[in-house]
Amino acid sequence: ERLRAALAWKFGGAVHISDTLGATSVVGAGINASNDNLRRGSAAFAAAGIAIHGIATSSFRITWTLERAHLDEAVRLLHRVFIETHPQPVP
Repeated sequence: ERLRAALAWKFGGAVHISDTLGATSVVGAGINASNDNLRRGSAAFAAAGIAIHGIATSSFRITWTLERAHLDEAVRLLHRVFIETHPQPVP
């Protein structure tokens, strides 16, 4: 609560804290060499009915922000998409 109060005092309504969100990522050198991996992961979440609240990327990571209640399912889903059903190296 002290952190919430300090953020509200400093930033007012510009900051929103959510206790219901979490993040899951896929990592690997060149994971974002093309949009294919981002599309594959996002499409898998859409097909499973998991809403994406945000996406962040770097040269070695794709992170999806999701409801925390779906994180375990999301990790298993990404494992299936990127490891089990597509065992080829991610470019």
